[in-house]
Amino acid sequence: MPTILPERATPRTKDQYAMTEKLRLLIQSWPLPVIVVGVVGGLYTGTVTATEAGAFGAFIAVIAAVVQGSFSWSAMREAVAETVQSTASIFLIAIGAVLFSRMLTLSQIPMSIGEWVGDYAVALWIFLIIVTVFYIILGMFLDPIGLMLVTLPVLAPFVIAFDINVIWFGVLVVKFIEIGLLTPPIGLNLFVVSAGVGDSVPFGKIVRGTIWFLAAEALVLALLMFFPQISLFLPSLMY
Repeated sequence: MPTILPERATPRTKDQYAMTEKLRLLIQSWPLPVIVVGVVGGLYTGTVTATEAGAFGAFIAVIAAVVQGSFSWSAMREAVAETVQSTASIFLIAIGAVLFSRMLTLSQIPMSIGEWVGDYAVALWIFLIIVTVFYIILGMFLDPIGLMLVTLPVLAPFVIAFDINVIWFGVLVVKFIEIGLLTPPIGLNLFVVSAGVGDSVPFGKIVRGTIWFLAAEALVLALLMFFPQISLFLPSLMY
């Protein structure tokens, strides 16, 4: 088997830049930190809500483009057209997920699973394992809002019975929902990425690309379960 030399696998550039040139290029990248600080700062100061944060970030990006002199109406029209197309595709998936969640509610399937949880969840760790499997399975088919509306009323009595901190459990539910957004067949984030890249990348490749993200989510979920203080540290500073 031939040996691949490092310089052939990743050839090094011979271009040399002075420190002043590096600083100039660094300064030109100012829109990115401004957008990040603006969105995160707007959330933490209460200027914008989580729903409004995306629009606020887009507004800052437009202002940055105008200041840099790179703004053009043709690019704006193209961006709006792509946004409308992607949003319409996502809305169709969301509508189907909402209809499916209503079907589950009418069929009383989540309530039956809740009764089954009550029969077998004799300890906290057993309850958490069952809830994890419960959310992972339902997260494959339901949208986030539908998932919460269907599951939380069923699980709330068990949270009270086990004397679980509601903030900690709420953080776990958010992680369950994030995992559900990455799992087919109705992983909304998968369709968002697919709509963004178009037909250039097969949907199967997008699904395979999320495996490492799911592994990271599973690791974070395990840490949050074993160390609840991670979730409760910031809320504890408010008291």
